[in-house]
Amino acid sequence: LTVCALVFVLAIMAAAALRVDAQSGTNEAPGKTCLWAVESGAHRVFLLGSIHFLRRDAYPLPAAMEAAYAASRVIVFETDIAQMMDLSVQARMLELGMLPPGQSLFDVLGPDTRQRLERKLRDTGLPAEALAGFKPWVIALTLSTLEFIRLGFSPDFGVDMHFFQKAQADQKRIEALETVEYQLQLLAGMDDALQEKFLAQTLQELELAAGVAPDLVRYWASGRVDALRQLLFKTIDQYPE
Repeated sequence: LTVCALVFVLAIMAAAALRVDAQSGTNEAPGKTCLWAVESGAHRVFLLGSIHFLRRDAYPLPAAMEAAYAASRVIVFETDIAQMMDLSVQARMLELGMLPPGQSLFDVLGPDTRQRLERKLRDTGLPAEALAGFKPWVIALTLSTLEFIRLGFSPDFGVDMHFFQKAQADQKRIEALETVEYQLQLLAGMDDALQEKFLAQTLQELELAAGVAPDLVRYWASGRVDALRQLLFKTIDQYPE
């Protein structure tokens, strides 16, 4: 397990909480993507729904996305990607994500969640003792990251990383909507009950991941917002908090 892999998945939280309020058809249409343009007078802002883990074969991206990037003077990301890769942030995540000394993850979970987690760890071959000192929210992110990687997806090919590297190379102005600390505090600020529900929901979603991930990418690339929303909110009703 690498802390770096954990940090990359933080951005998934926004994708999982995203509600896209845009009109969409149910059939794939040529040239349609999850890209919007908002105009006011001579000003235009592009909004691009992002997938943080992709496969290499997802490239090249739809031409409209690259054209929007080329036309933009400022590139704004969900959070500070450069800072996310800093060792101090990884240390901060460990600081917030560890249980108090003497506590074990498997002692703070209810029996149903514990059994489901133990079953998932057996399936993946992860040693339970290596994870016992982490809080449930860290385990949820870890398992999500590893599952996407197992399915051939990588943060190195995520849409954010693609345009971040391009913006750096092109020396474009780069901004962020949220700080990394803010995102970490959202996760670390969950109480024990909510953390367990977050882990339980994650474990349930991971059972569907292999079948859902290819469709998610396909719907995203072709702008099928309604179908995409159904996938993203498949288990949300069971965990409204």
